[in-house]
Amino acid sequence: MATNTSTTATEGAEYLARSGFHKIFVLPATADHDALQVGYSDLGRQPTATADQDEPPVVLFIPGMFASRFHGLYMDVVGKKIGVRVLTVDRPGMGQSTDVKPKQRVAIWVELVPRLLAHLGVRHVSLVSHSAGGMYLLNTLYSCRDVLSLTRPYVALLAPWVDVQHSGVKLLQAARLLVPGAAFGSWNNLVKSIATKIGPAIGSSIGTIGKWLPKSTSASDAEFETSKNRLHWQSGYGLSTEFLDTAPDALLGAMFAENTVGANSEAMQCLKKQGDGTWGECEDFRVFVEKLVAQERSRTQEAKLRVKTLFAENDAIVGQQGQQYMEACWDKSEFADVLNFTSATVDGADHESLMIMAAVLENVLGDVVGENAAQGRSI
Repeated sequence: MATNTSTTATEGAEYLARSGFHKIFVLPATADHDALQVGYSDLGRQPTATADQDEPPVVLFIPGMFASRFHGLYMDVVGKKIGVRVLTVDRPGMGQSTDVKPKQRVAIWVELVPRLLAHLGVRHVSLVSHSAGGMYLLNTLYSCRDVLSLTRPYVALLAPWVDVQHSGVKLLQAARLLVPGAAFGSWNNLVKSIATKIGPAIGSSIGTIGKWLPKSTSASDAEFETSKNRLHWQSGYGLSTEFLDTAPDALLGAMFAENTVGANSEAMQCLKKQGDGTWGECEDFRVFVEKLVAQERSRTQEAKLRVKTLFAENDAIVGQQGQQYMEACWDKSEFADVLNFTSATVDGADHESLMIMAAVLENVLGDVVGENAAQGRSI
């Protein structure tokens, strides 16, 4: 089901018109909800029809706010080369997915994941999230634990969203306390105007706000990191200058050409504008990790659960305080019997650029295939 991603036939728009970006699944009706349409993309290295080759490992990528299947674009490029299949789902109210009530979002998600994987014949996945997608990853990890590999259970949270009471980001704290809930009814349209008219940027979360906040990285440093990343994409993956120039705008155009009303609910969800009750199992990260550890200890398994967090050096959304809080929740010696937790800060990255850095995606997908050490990969 192809979507017209752009009125201009750029390389970026043509890439997003590929069939792998336009898949539909219907979540069957239950006593709690009607049948729900779900849009998703199925990208990266695809399984072969021959029995003499192993199936590629699968990543379920869970983007941040404005979670669109199109955000699998850059991971698709890396996945094809490294050998990883990448699934990315339109969350409720985004793209081709039916909207649901705010307090149903997490419950519908954890119901969807195993059903979609069964539909695709996928037994196990690794989980990777960005920003607000982190709360969906954590709920998947806790409530759908059996979807992870038995021998290499792995999850990676990139710039994970942290409750604003712990992140210390003043603007977000003010938004939580002072901005009325009704104001978020047109949040998606405001971001669309900013992203597509005022200052185009890849917006897989509310990173647009970050562009109004101070950063410690100088303009020259940011330009250097951008240039280095572009060279990496060109030399390592053969991406053309036109593709790199047009893909970001094509991604935004494709995303905003479809439904984005679900982002309004997620903005309120991230800020807990409706109080506790919309974050599922991870309302409190400290309590969540303790519950997860207890659950892991109850399982009969050989492999430890590997949890990686990657943070941007200059993140106006998570902040240094948010990073320290997240790491403190996970990095405890008493959890080491069941958790292999690692954390790193990516030099030169901000909240949004983290997700389009080739070295970051190589590192994460390299973990999935177990080749980082052999290839000498680092961030």
